[in-house]
Amino acid sequence: MPKINYITHDAWWNSDLPLLPKINKYFRIRAFIFSSVYYEKHFKVKESPYVEGIYEYERKYRLKNFLSAYSAFKFYKGVRSTYEKGDILFYVFGDDPYFNLYFLIFAMSKKTIISFHNYRAHSGTPFLERFFKRIYLKWFKAFHFQSEPQYEQFCLNHGSKNAFFTDMPSKDFGKPGGRIQLAKNNKRIFLFFGYIRDYKRLDLFIEAANNSIDSAHFVIAGNCQAWSQYESQIINKKKFTCNINFIDNSEIADYFTQAHFLVLPYSDTTQSGPFHIANYYNLPIIASDVLGFREIITDGRNGFLFKQGDAKDLERCINTACVLSDREYSTLKENQQEMEKQYSLKANAIGEKFKSFIDQHLG
Repeated sequence: MPKINYITHDAWWNSDLPLLPKINKYFRIRAFIFSSVYYEKHFKVKESPYVEGIYEYERKYRLKNFLSAYSAFKFYKGVRSTYEKGDILFYVFGDDPYFNLYFLIFAMSKKTIISFHNYRAHSGTPFLERFFKRIYLKWFKAFHFQSEPQYEQFCLNHGSKNAFFTDMPSKDFGKPGGRIQLAKNNKRIFLFFGYIRDYKRLDLFIEAANNSIDSAHFVIAGNCQAWSQYESQIINKKKFTCNINFIDNSEIADYFTQAHFLVLPYSDTTQSGPFHIANYYNLPIIASDVLGFREIITDGRNGFLFKQGDAKDLERCINTACVLSDREYSTLKENQQEMEKQYSLKANAIGEKFKSFIDQHLG
């Protein structure tokens, strides 16, 4: 059976994990994970039975930090030490400059696939990440994308390159463990979840929440490097439950099973991890009408869409969600569950898509 050396880093590992059992039907997999000191301290990289080995090295993300350069160097020595002729290199592009640089130096191979979670750069993407992305797009010839809209945009710009896409599987974080309690006097709970970045528009969520009707309660859960600027926007703190930290995997199911809606007010998106968690737990979604959300969410049927950047329109959706009867809400969840079944049928073809692309272009 052919072997894929799956090269990624901790920021993407939870997203990578659901792919592995599907790819493993056709390929042996050896995963190399570039893992930061902070991540290892708080989480530890989750192991998987579908990989032959996980290789972890220290990383401190600062360009001026030579320890970061040395850690990346050691990492790629590990990659090369197990590489065999004919192996396929599957490289998940990330934001670490040394991680990207040493792959170019150590791991160049004709049998290489570059995978992008974010082909379209989000607003605020660092210069070095955009710089290396341009180099990778120019030098390499085989690419993988995590959603169809990204793939289509890539093809418009790089029609001569070979590429394919797979839909991200829904994310299962197990059963709720009861560690987190969100119940707020039978109020409808609206969840903003995940690492907080500018393009995710937490400010819009807070503005709409401040002006919403009293039967709504709002939960913000995720790490943020500029929390003080968002916290100052909250007018009535009793309407909010905030956990501003990295959320442990064992607590994720609690959030998604107790909330009534996930809210994604993003200004742009390639794909969203919380979106795929909500799908698994059958949690209806309120999202901005940007590319990537509007193809899956039908307004009023399996969730709600609002005009991107419009806090008043988001407030309207929240208020509408609050006054739904129990039967109307159940219908919304039933429709969302049916949508998820259809989506999962496409996601289940991941292994077949990998095999077909590799046979055709890298065989």
